[in-house]
Amino acid sequence: MNAVALRAELAVADYLAAADWSASGAGTPTCLTSYSRGLYDDPDDQDVMPNFPRLVVSTNSARPMQRTDLTCEVEIAVELQLSADDTDEAAVLTTVQVLDNLILPLFDDAGASALDAAANDASGPFTAQFAAPLDFGASSISNRSRTFTRTFTLYCSATL
Repeated sequence: MNAVALRAELAVADYLAAADWSASGAGTPTCLTSYSRGLYDDPDDQDVMPNFPRLVVSTNSARPMQRTDLTCEVEIAVELQLSADDTDEAAVLTTVQVLDNLILPLFDDAGASALDAAANDASGPFTAQFAAPLDFGASSISNRSRTFTRTFTLYCSATL
């Protein structure tokens, strides 16, 4: 379906990267797609992740809605990663709140259109019809990072 899952990841990552994170106690996160690891030119840095805080946007599934329509139901996960060693509780709370406040407007009428990309976009056109929340409560601590995951369904299409 024209790489709609990858385009959805990029649209969400671009949206979050362009957002105002000034109220975040942990600072502005680096926004990555699931396929953006290894994009560094320096071979020594190719397997290195950016410093905390960071957001990793990934897709869990992409299902076509109809055989003749390019609209797909894409399940998106946004994982906020904060340093378990260097991020205090107040910074965690404010940063998670900023993330939630950025995602919630996507669920409003026409809110998902903030993710749209024009036909002349370098990655190609992308249209988001609407979004619906799935899970806003997942969190864990692993590999010296605290992770907070928000998942939602995005109904979208990527056309040629």
